[in-house]
Amino acid sequence: MFIDTLTTSAKGIDTNDAKEIKPLVLDPIKRLSLKLKCGMVFIHHNTKGGQNARGAMNMSGSGQIHAWADWGLYFHERIGNKIKVEIESNRG
Repeated sequence: MFIDTLTTSAKGIDTNDAKEIKPLVLDPIKRLSLKLKCGMVFIHHNTKGGQNARGAMNMSGSGQIHAWADWGLYFHERIGNKIKVEIESNRG
């Protein structure tokens, strides 16, 4: 299942507030994923400044969004005709 974008799908939720985003959005998505036995992919934007080397550090909103995900796929700036892509696992 794809959710595009997280912010649009979570209208009225402050995605910068961990006390809102985790129990009201992220936990229900995780429960649905487990119930349906399927992966969930959501698209979320970076901050406009996004100068950190790690993609997760450039994510807009609460750090809970990054901490909650099993995997992160981060697209960085375009360099010529190439785009830097970073894959990060939060699984032990």
